[in-house]
Amino acid sequence: MLDNIIQITFPDKDLDPQPEFWKSDTFDHRLNEILEYVKANTGDIPSKNMRPIRVISFAVVSSTTIEMLIALAGKLKQWYMIDCFQCSIDRTDNTAYMMFDWNNRTTARSVTINSSQQIAMAVMILRTLNLPRPKNSDSLLRFFLVGEYSEDPKVFADILNHLKHAGLSKRKYNIARDVLKYVQMVCQGLVK
Repeated sequence: MLDNIIQITFPDKDLDPQPEFWKSDTFDHRLNEILEYVKANTGDIPSKNMRPIRVISFAVVSSTTIEMLIALAGKLKQWYMIDCFQCSIDRTDNTAYMMFDWNNRTTARSVTINSSQQIAMAVMILRTLNLPRPKNSDSLLRFFLVGEYSEDPKVFADILNHLKHAGLSKRKYNIARDVLKYVQMVCQGLVK
């Protein structure tokens, strides 16, 4: 399911410049900076197997812009501590490429993102850029709902307030209220 949304690869050079392209650093400069940082903060020579730079690619729509990718990069840095320093959009196949420094500057180690966090990241990308959901994405509903709640804890109360004035029968309103309350409790981690 995750491969249908994002792909993470390990580059060895800068992103190919496209007409829609942004860069704050070069691949070589950032790699050297990371390696020097690791050496200075751990005293060890970084492993040749270390992959401190990664590219996340995913399909976008025609209305997706570089500015939207840069805003997404800020969210990803806040949530996952990965720093985007290049991004581009290839309009031949509407694919976005975002190159990240995957090194934690506190621990001098690569950021570890488990499979659940990768799914949450993929959903964050879909939600932030307002991209279409992939087919059979029902298994991701929890991540979509948790994302909505984390951005706006009043979202379910607002929906319930709107439903109060929608002319539902008392029974249907109570069911909607219970569903929304349960979803909120799931988002808060109180129930599974």
